[in-house]
Order: sequence, then structure tokens, then C-alpha cells
Amino acid sequence: MRKQILIGLLLIAGCASSGGLFGETVGEKFRKALANVDAVCKERKIGPYLDSADPEYRRKSALTNCDVLKIKPFDLNAVLATPEGKFAYSIQLPPPLDQPRVKRVDYGSAEEYFEALCEKEAGDMLFRSVNNAAGVASLRPPPSIHHQRLGSYSEESMVSQGGGSQPELLLIQRMGFEYVERQTRSDERGKSGGATLRRYTLEPGKPIVFPNYALRFETVPTFSAPFGILWRGTPHLDRRGEGVIGGELIVIDRASNEVLAVRRQFTKDEVDLEFTDRVKYRSRSCPGKVITEGFDLIGRALNASTTKR
Repeated sequence: MRKQILIGLLLIAGCASSGGLFGETVGEKFRKALANVDAVCKERKIGPYLDSADPEYRRKSALTNCDVLKIKPFDLNAVLATPEGKFAYSIQLPPPLDQPRVKRVDYGSAEEYFEALCEKEAGDMLFRSVNNAAGVASLRPPPSIHHQRLGSYSEESMVSQGGGSQPELLLIQRMGFEYVERQTRSDERGKSGGATLRRYTLEPGKPIVFPNYALRFETVPTFSAPFGILWRGTPHLDRRGEGVIGGELIVIDRASNEVLAVRRQFTKDEVDLEFTDRVKYRSRSCPGKVITEGFDLIGRALNASTTKR
């Protein structure tokens, strides 16, 4: 009798474990998909398994099929080790956003939790607006546009960036700011004498056409704009193993770090294991919500002065 009970307990434990009764989690699917790609790369002798003695070495060396194997799981500590990442996560949100209103333990499935986040935690929150803001600083640049990511497996949520790597293009031309300050990208350092910060302004009388769009810049030693925008993830709300992650776009008063506005959005990932030579996944945003880069929120928080041309 005791032996039967023990076997029964083992069976129950096996069903409750990952891959059992509740199926594989999104995180497990990501790892399995990466293992499948690794096996294919090994079989074809490409990527990390490239052999210089292979007659097809030159052709295979140009292939990027296995680059996905270089992607590492998300590491918040690595983000916090950077000055801009540490600053972004140090910003304290005002009530009620300072405490989670939705907790995973209260929901039976990841889908139910995701839906609750979308209903109760996502959206635009405007706490204070200012008039005639002349300039704004983009305090945290996003990763390179070529940076490979695998959704909730590896990335810090990028749902709202406030203009991406070139916020000056729309913040000045469409929003009406007189100037925008941002960090210099690595590919721009040679043209800026190694300087790390740029200030962009509109050059009067010049046509707004590609590639400069009438924008000019000067290098500056420090940020001077009174207001700033930054982005970050929501680690206190994320459930990466279940494919649920969120992101925030935050507008602050730089003198006091007062939060003027927040846009919070969430996505949920699904991984397709039918493909063995690639990691096929999709990120689903909250229903009824269109993900944008947040210019409308920035505009409501900082009523920019109108630049005279």
C-alpha cells in the first residue's frame, strides 16, 4: 500500500512539473527552440561549428543562421551596471503606480494574468504637464537597431522608446521642441571627435529633406534640458518564464526627478516549435492598444514651444 502511495505521489509531481500537466512554459520553448537551432548548426557545420577545412568554408562563413545562438538570457544586473540603466530604474513612480495592482498569484494562468495587466496596469498616466518646454533630453538610448533579441527570453522591453536612436527627427520637427539632447551613438563618435553628447536644433531656412532634415548638431559636455525622457522594463510585474513582459516610457523634470507622465505597456510571447532551423516567435500586445513610440504622451506632458522658421 505504501509503495502504491509513493508511486502515486511521484506521478503527481511529474505532472505538475514543467512539460507535464500544464505544458511547456514560454521560457522552456525558447530554450528548446535554441537547442534545435544549435543541433542544425552542428549538423551543417555552420556558425560556431564552422570548420576551416570544409570545402564550403567561404560560403558558410557568410551565413548568419546561427547568430541567434549568441543571444543570452536577459540580465537585469547587467543593465543596472550601466549609468543610464541604473538611473532609469532609480526613478520612483507616484501612487498608485509605485505598487503593483495586479499580482500573479491571484490568477490561474499566464493568459489571465496578462489580460489583468492590460486592463489594470497598462496605459498612459499624466500627473503634471508644463507649458512652452523648449528642450528635452533623451536620457537613455535604446540598443542598436541591429541588436538581436528574443522577446521575453532576452530583451528589456522596448515597447516605448520615445523616438528610438534618433528622437530629434520627430521631437523637433513634429512636436515643436527647439532642441533635443541625446547620447552619441557608437557609429557617430568619429564625426563628433569622441564626444558622448549631442544637442540638435533646426537650421532656419534649410529644406526638411533626407538625410539631415534641416537638423544641425553641436557636441555638449552635459545634458542641460530641463526635462527628460527615458525607458525601462517592469521587472516587478514581468513573468518572463511565461512570456509576459512590460515596458515604461517616463517623462521627468530633471531638476527634481519628478515623474510627469508614464506610458506602461505589456506584451506576451508565443513560440512556434514547428521550425527547427530558427527561433520563430511572436509578441502579442494588449488587445485594443496600439504600440507607438510615445510622442503623443510626451506632447501632452511637455507642451513644446513652437519653433519659428
